[in-house]
Amino acid sequence: MQAQQALDTLLQARNEVGKKVALYPYGSFRNLTYLNDLVADQRVEFKDLISNKRILDIGCGDGDMAFLCEMLGAREVAAIDWADTNFNFMQGVRALRDQLHSKIHIMSGNLEDMDMSFLGIWDMILFLGTLYHLPNPVRVLRKLSVIAAQIYSSTRVFDVLPGDTKSKLSNRQVGYLVTPVEANNDNTNWWILSEPAVKVMFERSGWRVLASRRTDHLVGAAEPADPKKDGRMFLSAHSVYL
Repeated sequence: MQAQQALDTLLQARNEVGKKVALYPYGSFRNLTYLNDLVADQRVEFKDLISNKRILDIGCGDGDMAFLCEMLGAREVAAIDWADTNFNFMQGVRALRDQLHSKIHIMSGNLEDMDMSFLGIWDMILFLGTLYHLPNPVRVLRKLSVIAAQIYSSTRVFDVLPGDTKSKLSNRQVGYLVTPVEANNDNTNWWILSEPAVKVMFERSGWRVLASRRTDHLVGAAEPADPKKDGRMFLSAHSVYL
């Protein structure tokens, strides 16, 4: 199936399921565009990279990317989130699986406490919009580095401190611990990092960063405590163990 056909099929399913289940207000299917931009230097599309591969979508939300990977030719797909903190307690991903007649595996659990060894070895992990929801991100990244050869991740980043445009931290390895009030009263948000800090965190957790890019329009001015000044970066990395 081609990418546009897969997107259309997913959007139609979301429209039907959305009549019965409150889906995430922002669809993670938009990540497909950013992932294609990230791998453009390799002169391939993301679709080519997942063909006949085993894909693990961690922090799946409603499972948009998991379903797209399945439709775009992945051999096996599993989606993991934690029902306790998921927007609709994972009703969305399960309802979409039924609507799409999908065969993806769905699992619920706290990443920090899960024993992931039972999952076996996967070709690729999608880890999109999840890093800043982890109290102990290094612990989780280390776990992931021994179960998959490659990871594609996106996360929030910042360049300046709240209300201090002169701080200029784009080139510093720093992190900011947000309060729920600073994150739209979402207490699942924890660490917002600078770009260099994200890369160092991956490198020190068993990954070799291959490529990265910012996808926001606030480069140099993104703040960690203002959702309207939200910086975003995508990266790809390869496990040093596999």
